[in-house]
Amino acid sequence: MSTPQRSWAALVLLPATVGLFGGTLAWAGAHDPGAAPLPTTISPAGSLPGGESGTADEDLAELAGRISEARERIETLRATLEDRSVTPALPAGRTGTGTTPAAGADTAPPVDATTGAS
Repeated sequence: MSTPQRSWAALVLLPATVGLFGGTLAWAGAHDPGAAPLPTTISPAGSLPGGESGTADEDLAELAGRISEARERIETLRATLEDRSVTPALPAGRTGTGTTPAAGADTAPPVDATTGAS
């Protein structure tokens, strides 16, 4: 092949090669190999994942019930926290029936870890 023929061949093949390479990159970008495959069947609009079928009203009623249960649980937890904040925690070694330490409890005052003072 002579030099002018090579130049013409390069001018013709270069755009085709670039187009093929660009098309391959575009296809690869649109087809993620790590993506989950699409489902082969589409479930009807009213069906739930567990195979149950329900309407939007039933779903909303169930969710409203869950919300009221959660609110009741929150109120119970708040009451428990308030009870704990009103009743002071007993110091270590105290039984709660009197001011005498429990058997085997250390009677020395607590020592500060930073200064070493009691």
